[in-house]
Amino acid sequence: LQSLSEASSAFSVASKCDVGRFGYMWNDWGIALLNLADITREKKHVQDAIEKFEQAILLHERVNPVWLINYGSALD
Repeated sequence: LQSLSEASSAFSVASKCDVGRFGYMWNDWGIALLNLADITREKKHVQDAIEKFEQAILLHERVNPVWLINYGSALD
C-alpha cells in the first residue's frame, strides 16, 4: 500500500515535468491507481485512474490499444 501511494505521488510530480506529455506515463499512473483501488476498495482511486487513462488517450492521435483496454477496465 505504501509503495503504491508513493508511486502515485511520484507520478503526480512527473506529470508537471516534460514526461507529462507522454501517454505512457498517464497510463502507468492509471494502472498504479487501479492497483491502489484493489487494495483499499476506495472508489476515488478508480475515478482518478479513469481520468489518467483519458489523459493518455487525449494526448495522442494514435492511441495505444492497451490504453483503451485499461480505460475500459476502469470504467467496468
